Amino acid sequence: MNKKGFTLTELITVIAIIGLILLITIPVYTGVMNNNKEEKYKLYVETVEKAVLTYADIELPSTVETSVSLAVLKEYGYLKDSSDVKANTIDKTNEIKIKKENNKVTINGGDPLKLEFEDGTTCNKTKCW
Repeated sequence: MNKKGFTLTELITVIAIIGLILLITIPVYTGVMNNNKEEKYKLYVETVEKAVLTYADIELPSTVETSVSLAVLKEYGYLKDSSDVKANTIDKTNEIKIKKENNKVTINGGDPLKLEFEDGTTCNKTKCW
């Protein structure tokens, strides 16, 4: 007799193998995606710091103490997008403190710049939490 098709054992084996492959690949994929998001956020914080330094060098006199918002940096063309950043993420006012003395710029009194993003992640340029 000529039988066509698969036996129940063969089908269960194939389903089990597919399940094992998914069991291994889904956590790896999730970990890679989370790492990519954190790297993106850390790079954005670094970009904001560079934008503030460039803004201070070009737009401010040699000695001044002031602050700048992400909106101003965007308006002047130093930042392209800040849509991922929460509204009141920097000192409750969304402004970054700048101190410039004899053309030396200090941001936030020398403390690392931290930004909070829309998904609740807070990052500086070295780590996220």
